[in-house]
Parts: sequence; C-alpha cells; structure tokens
Amino acid sequence: MRKAFLPEILVLFAVLAILVLPAVITAAQERPDDLRQCKTNLKQLGLAIGMYMCDYNELMPPNLQILVDEGYMTLREDPDALVCPAAPRAVPFDPKAVDATTGYYYARLKDSTNITKPGVTPIAWDRVVAHPDGLVVVLYADLHVAAVSTVEFEKALSSMTALYLKPPVLPVAPPAVTEENAPAPSPEK
Repeated sequence: MRKAFLPEILVLFAVLAILVLPAVITAAQERPDDLRQCKTNLKQLGLAIGMYMCDYNELMPPNLQILVDEGYMTLREDPDALVCPAAPRAVPFDPKAVDATTGYYYARLKDSTNITKPGVTPIAWDRVVAHPDGLVVVLYADLHVAAVSTVEFEKALSSMTALYLKPPVLPVAPPAVTEENAPAPSPEK
C-alpha cells in the first residue's frame, strides 16, 4: 500500500476548496447584508424621529407618514429606506401611505418626555421575523438599533405594554410558501 504524498493531499484540498468555498462565501455575504441594511434603515428612521422630537418639544411623531410629509425622511434617494430588505412584501411600499405599507412597526409611547429606560424601550421594529436565526431588528427610544432574538424581544416588550398608546404588535413569522404565493418559475432558455 502506498503512502499519500503531500502534492496529492494539496490537490485534494484545492478541489474541496473550489467546490465548497463559493457556497460559504455567498451564504456569509447574503446573511449580513440584509441585516446590516435593515439596521441602517431603522437608524435612519431613528434620526428622523430624533429631529422631529427636537422640533416638537420632545414629542414623538404621531405616525411615520408625518416624517416623510414634513421632510424629516426623504425617500427620493432610497425609496426602500422604510422597508426591511429581508421581509417578504405582500404590499408594495407607498410613500403616500407609509404607515400601512412600511416593513416596520412604529409604536408610539404615551409620554415620550418621561422615558425611564430609553435604552431598553422599543419604538420601532420589524413587522416580520425574516432575518436568520429569528432575529428582529429594533429601534429603541434612545435611538440605538440592535438585532435581538424574537424570544428576547417578546419577553422585553410584554413587560412594557403600558408605555404605549395602543398595544404593540409583535413581529410575525413570514408566510409559508404555498402553490398560490410561490414565485413563478423562470422561463427556460
């Protein structure tokens, strides 16, 4: 029986790397990009809310539409700034109906001038759990953004429902793909 030589082992590793590495790189690039973009979108939303609050004596905006209408958020350069890139879109985003078509849920606090724990008080988050590992991207009252597990978020939010004008809506699981809502197959070439 012959012993393996170093060149043969190196060729084997090279072939494996050629076969496996592209899939690993693609998966590693796709996962963080949507999460990073979602965090960026919520950070932009946080900045717009912060500017609004500065102009209106620390009061939170009544809805997200006012941020667009009054110019705190411009959607000309990035029309998808209020849409989570990972979430499925049941309804196309409409800048004239922001609150109904955005990918984020905005929860207005009863008293935004007296928040005792702004670093743990959510004010906006993903409507749909669409990120890997069940992460939800959340904008907090101190305007920082974080990705947290769905379980952790639901637990934290359940202890704070009294802070909001109306009961906050938890993120939902993405709809299951069925024959009715599956994308149409691409035509053969």
